[in-house]
Amino acid sequence: MHRRWIFVAIILCIIGLAPACGDSSPATRASNDDNQAAALGTRELPTLYPTATAPPVPSPTDTRPPQPTTVPATEVPFDQVVADVRYSIPVLNLDRRIRGNVAGEIEITDEETSTSVTLRNRAGVLLEMQQALPRATIEESTTACEACVYIEYRLPLTEQAGEGWLNDVQMLASLESYTSMFLGPHFPPGTIIGLRREATPFEVAHSAALTDDGGSWAWKATEAEIGSSTTPDGALSEVQLVLDEIEWENLADSYGQVCYDGGGRETLMLASPDGTRSIELYCPDLFLPGQLQALYLRLSALFGDKLEESDVAPPELPFSVDSQVIFQREDGAKLDLKSDGRLNVTDSQGITYTSTVTMSQILSLTAPLLNSALMEPGVSNIMSQEPGNVIVLRADDGVYELAWIEVNSLIEVLIRPWDDLLEGGAQFVPDENGIEPEQTATSTATDADDS
Repeated sequence: MHRRWIFVAIILCIIGLAPACGDSSPATRASNDDNQAAALGTRELPTLYPTATAPPVPSPTDTRPPQPTTVPATEVPFDQVVADVRYSIPVLNLDRRIRGNVAGEIEITDEETSTSVTLRNRAGVLLEMQQALPRATIEESTTACEACVYIEYRLPLTEQAGEGWLNDVQMLASLESYTSMFLGPHFPPGTIIGLRREATPFEVAHSAALTDDGGSWAWKATEAEIGSSTTPDGALSEVQLVLDEIEWENLADSYGQVCYDGGGRETLMLASPDGTRSIELYCPDLFLPGQLQALYLRLSALFGDKLEESDVAPPELPFSVDSQVIFQREDGAKLDLKSDGRLNVTDSQGITYTSTVTMSQILSLTAPLLNSALMEPGVSNIMSQEPGNVIVLRADDGVYELAWIEVNSLIEVLIRPWDDLLEGGAQFVPDENGIEPEQTATSTATDADDS
């Protein structure tokens, strides 16, 4: 009996251990499997692999044209007039207009000729006009005045306006200068010769004209009323004769250059066979050609009081507009032959002699210079601080100069007549009848030397 219970206990133990051996953990099984694979030299591959991430795909750009912006209900009136000025002098047939708009454009029109110029980006000028016009001195035009400067203006944005005879010096000068700058100078109808000089630090702008009916006009830009003068008998015919002798095909449209600080431009208007001819002149004293000299001097003679009037004198030049030849030596002696035959000689001691020569003598003296290849265009040497030996000639087509240090045979032939003239003080130069000209001698020594 006892042995039977022992047999039963053994059977029960075997039954209890069997499940425990079959239910080993997954980790244990995996470890056993790995050890077995390692022992066999193989590796078990994973069942899940990492996947590659695709790069971002950009969305397509919108290439459709932009939609039009909605037009505002109120458009900017760029063409609206902000200033309208009319400036006229009835006796001269001058009638010019300045009109500006919101866009900053200014149109300047000559009402007589219908010539106009349009300027852009002039907002600053228009602003100045709007400020200055209401302050200008304007008299009511209750009576007729053909020679007075008339003005009328409108400023629509500020609802200001005015008209009458302009007596404001600054406004007079500004209107004349601004319109002349872009339309050119104005001369009366029938002008056969006219001259305008622009404003400089030495003088205000001024003009002069001689008309084909014998009328003479000279006026300053600052004058509120234009005065007329009487043309001397024979002046018109003399001018016409000079005009007939001009070689128009050899005449340039511009002569000269600025010769000193503040020098201005001059406009010479001539009535040619083919119509009006305008010539710009800079520093005419040094650059005016000989064939224009007579006309220029005629204007100066007719309107000397008006043209030569100046509050501040400009610098003195060594060669004046009426000079034909200047001969100067390094010792300071100088000879100045004028186009009308007057002769001024200054010796090395500063004593000046005045005499005259005939036109035939002028031609015989200047012919060798005109035909010489040694003469060069320009006046660079005579304008230097120490000119030395130099001779300057005004020829028909311009001004020529010759400077030298040592005299050679070619230069001696040219200079000998002038040197003799200078040494003799002009007293040995006879006129055509063999009579010695009258002469005077004056001293140019300073007061200190006299004492």
